[in-house]
Amino acid sequence: MSLVTIRGQLGSGASEAGRQIADRLQANYVDREIIAEVAARLHREEREVIAKEMPPSSFLGRIAESLGTDYAFATPCVVI
Repeated sequence: MSLVTIRGQLGSGASEAGRQIADRLQANYVDREIIAEVAARLHREEREVIAKEMPPSSFLGRIAESLGTDYAFATPCVVI
């Protein structure tokens, strides 16, 4: 099964572009339902799944995030 992902900020038109592409490809269109399904399966809040889905945009952001969280699932830890 092929998968096409489109990521965009709120109001960017990414959802509409996704729908149009799915129509042209005669494919199913799935939006935020996947996040809800993943959250339910992992017994997590949707906001936690969204935070993992959207990685930090910069190298320093990734370093800062890794120093402030463990790899289990964004559980904050204290560094002294």
